[in-house]
Amino acid sequence: MNSLLNDRLSKAKKILNEEGREEYDVYVKGLCSDFRSLLERIIEYDLMSDVVHRFRRAVNTMGKIHRLALIKQEDCRLFDEFMTKYSRYEHSQSMESPVDMPDPDEIKADMEKIKSWLEEFKSRS
Repeated sequence: MNSLLNDRLSKAKKILNEEGREEYDVYVKGLCSDFRSLLERIIEYDLMSDVVHRFRRAVNTMGKIHRLALIKQEDCRLFDEFMTKYSRYEHSQSMESPVDMPDPDEIKADMEKIKSWLEEFKSRS
C-alpha cells in the first residue's frame, strides 16, 4: 500500500502535470489495476483471515476462524464499493460509455481509506 500511495501515485501526479492526461491515463490504469489486486489480497488475508484463498484448494480454519466474527456489515459494503469501482478500470468497457480514470486526489483518498480501515480492523479483538 505504501509503495502505491507514496511512489506510484506521486509518479502519476508528475505524469499528469508534465505530460498530460493521455499519458496519465495509460500509467494510472496500471496503478488502479495494482490497487484492485491489493484489495483482493486484503480481503483474502486480512478480512477473511486467510481461511479461504483463491489459488489454494484447502480451507484452513485452525487458529483463524474466530477472526471472521470481527467482520462487520460496513466492512463488506466498503469492499463491495471499492471492488466494483476499481473493476471498471481493470476490465474492458464499452466504447459507447468509456470510463474516465480517477484523478490522483481521488485515488489517494481511496487508498488512505483502505489503509485506515486495515489499521482499525487489525486492532479489533
